[in-house]
Amino acid sequence: MAKTKGLRWWMWVAVVIVVLLVVGGVVIWWAPWGTQQSAHVEKEEILFGGSCSITGQYSLPGERELWAVQLWVDRVNAKGGIYVREYGKKLRVRYIFYDDKSDPTTAAKLYEKLITEDKIDFAVTPYSSSIGFAVTTICEKYGVPFVYTNCMSDSILARGYQHIYMVGVLASRHGWGGIEMFNELGAKHIAIIAEKSEWSMMYAKGAYNRSLALGIPTVTYTEIEKECKDFTPLILKLKSENPDVVYAVLYHAESMLLVKQMKELNYRPKAIWCALGPEEDSWRKALGSTAEYIFGTLYYHHEWNTPGNKEFAEKFLERYGERPTHLAACPYATLEVYQQAIEKAGTLNYTAIEKVLRTTTFSTIYTANLTFLEFGYPAGTVVGCGQVIRGDFKPIWPPGWSSYKPTYPLPPEWP
Repeated sequence: MAKTKGLRWWMWVAVVIVVLLVVGGVVIWWAPWGTQQSAHVEKEEILFGGSCSITGQYSLPGERELWAVQLWVDRVNAKGGIYVREYGKKLRVRYIFYDDKSDPTTAAKLYEKLITEDKIDFAVTPYSSSIGFAVTTICEKYGVPFVYTNCMSDSILARGYQHIYMVGVLASRHGWGGIEMFNELGAKHIAIIAEKSEWSMMYAKGAYNRSLALGIPTVTYTEIEKECKDFTPLILKLKSENPDVVYAVLYHAESMLLVKQMKELNYRPKAIWCALGPEEDSWRKALGSTAEYIFGTLYYHHEWNTPGNKEFAEKFLERYGERPTHLAACPYATLEVYQQAIEKAGTLNYTAIEKVLRTTTFSTIYTANLTFLEFGYPAGTVVGCGQVIRGDFKPIWPPGWSSYKPTYPLPPEWP
């Protein structure tokens, strides 16, 4: 009898404890996707956040990235938001950003703030591999899944991080198309120039190694300091060496200056390759006829027949007065990946989202069949070549991409 009374007393104590826990809101529940979480918290929005290079060396690409994100946010919200099964409704999206001033250290601090103070749900890609290298470390530290692009250095993924996913082709392969094209066109000497930055050197060394593998007779490789203000010594050196192709792996402002000074010094090789610049309307307009026939990397084209690309290109042109390049298309594509992952997972839970990221083929304006391999390596993306033709940047390589053919060698006189 005493044992029965004791058992009843403990049963009443247990009931009181359960009631107190329920009233205090400390109930632990088992989420339908199999991850134990704290009590369900209602949400009204999905918060995205990132840094943009509004000032500094990367201000031009940083601005285009910002435009793309704003366009995506407005498009999604115009349709009521993203449907999340866990909440049984669509959630509007909001984007907050800070200027990283084109500085990796600043960007790392900003992403730490975004994650710990602003409490973002998902991180949006910054621009450039040097910044991306720093930022991915912060996202990995906090276990935040990070889908990014326009930061494509091999070294970012080589660290074996578990929560990082790259949309674009690895930087070491960015220049392969150009090298293969010039080899087919009969170039015998290619002079490769690289800025001393993460992406530029990775790209240039990949192009150099590809040249050697193809057996191009003469390949030279030169590194220059970041944000070079005068290419005169380099151009005079090139004039004495007389390569068939000047293959410059520089950022937009530097590649524009190089071309201007090559014309001023009346130096015109058989081909000029600018890894970045020719794809941008503003770059070509600033150079005018001088830009004619310049070759460059083609990551994306507004005429591609990828899902949703026509609408995206039209809206971008209508809103910003210029046609989109990869600078806008790539970050837009990463946000499409986030949206598809959220909708398929039915939750904002990171474990469920990453399961989808690792097992799903995504359809974007950048590529119609994107999948992520081990450690976030991309599959399904391509990089080709373009050339400025009558003031426009047209796809020319690989064969079959378009009806345009490369002009090589260049007309001997500058336009």
